[in-house]
Amino acid sequence: MIIDAYAERKEQQRIQDTWGHLAPKQGRSYKGYMIWAYGGWGDIILLEAAFKNLDDSPWLFDAMQEYIGENLSSEGIYKWEGCFEKVDEGCYCFGGKIKRLDFKSIFDN
Repeated sequence: MIIDAYAERKEQQRIQDTWGHLAPKQGRSYKGYMIWAYGGWGDIILLEAAFKNLDDSPWLFDAMQEYIGENLSSEGIYKWEGCFEKVDEGCYCFGGKIKRLDFKSIFDN
């Protein structure tokens, strides 16, 4: 069996070549929000997210998933509002507040 010792590195380079122009810029802060649901079976569903002057990218998605996973409490629907920043290569910071949303208020117009 032949193993490519550089396979992971090559994949990261492909991602950078394809999506690099969308990556968060180091030292820049992006104001935004995320809404997610945490279900009774342990499912985490990112329902919506938006950041000013920041497009979707693999790095943003991974950072959001990691942040949500680290901040789970109990079942429910949650909203985070604040600022997102790339601190260093592979290190991201979410500064802001998480609040639990009242399920009924989401559907009331």
